[in-house]
This record gives sequence, structure tokens and C-alpha cells, in this order.
Amino acid sequence: MHNISHRFAAAILTLAALAGPAQAGAYVFSQGGFTGGGSLTGNFTGTDLNLDGWLDASLGEVSRFALSFAGDSRVGGFSMGFAELAGLLFNMNGGGFIGDEGAIGTGEGIAALSAERLYLTGIGPAGSAGGNITDITSLSGATTETSQPVAVSAVPEPETWAVLLAGLGLVTLRLRRRV
Repeated sequence: MHNISHRFAAAILTLAALAGPAQAGAYVFSQGGFTGGGSLTGNFTGTDLNLDGWLDASLGEVSRFALSFAGDSRVGGFSMGFAELAGLLFNMNGGGFIGDEGAIGTGEGIAALSAERLYLTGIGPAGSAGGNITDITSLSGATTETSQPVAVSAVPEPETWAVLLAGLGLVTLRLRRRV
């Protein structure tokens, strides 16, 4: 019986090793606290092609991007997609925020530009953890700002769930055989 427990433990460890690090390539994000009362949500997907732990749109590592701003008293609502993404840099091993790591001009952040709006956030493009949205079609260049960083959450990929469920199934089988 003792030998079977060791084999079972070895099988679980092998499955865990084959699964690799549970680092998702899909993320959702949000940012609030804009001076005009608005909030922003979005998502992006990427693959760390050079294995440095960072997703960098300038290296072709971001494959999908979308954001939506609800609008506020200063800037109207809008959406942007991958075509408007000018830059995105995210430390996949950092905290749950975009914009709190790196240096001004080279750190984490998002830059998106359409014919009507400019969105900058993070220490890289905006120079601080917060961000701003500018309506570039208005004569005054109406802007709404926030000091809040972009909150980011990883979305587990189906493979991660499959490995987790397989492990739980093996544990359940093992416990059933004991009883």
C-alpha cells in the first residue's frame, strides 16, 4: 500500500510538471476613478514569444485587444480594437496592474489611438500609474484623467482547467479506493 501511495504522488507530480506554469495568455482589465466619472473595461490576449515574462505589442506578442469607455461628463463613450492599439507592455509575472512597473517611457502601459480619441495609461506612455483619455476631435481637447492603475486579471485557458480537473479526478479515485 505504501508503494502505491508513492506511485500516485509521482503521477500527480508528473502531471503538474507537464502542465508547466499556469500563466494565462488571456487577460481582462478595468480602470475607474476618471475625473468625469467614467470607467473603462477591456481585454487582451498574447503570447510571450521571447520568454522574458513580458507581453510587448511592439514585438508582435499581443494578438487581440479591445477596450470600451463608458463615457463621462468630459469625454463621450467609445470602443477601440486591435487596429487602434499603438502599444501595450505588461509584466506577466508582476502584480495585478498595468502601469506600476518600469520607468517613464519604457515601463508598463497601454497606448491606443483612433481618429477621435487618445488613451494613455501606465508609467511607460503616461508617466504615471494612472491614465488619461483625450477627445482629439473637440476644439478644447477635452480630457478625463485618473490616478488609478489598470487592474488586470488572468483568464484561465481550457488546458489549465483540464489539468486541474484531471488532478482532482485522480485524487477522488485515490480517496474512494481507500474507503
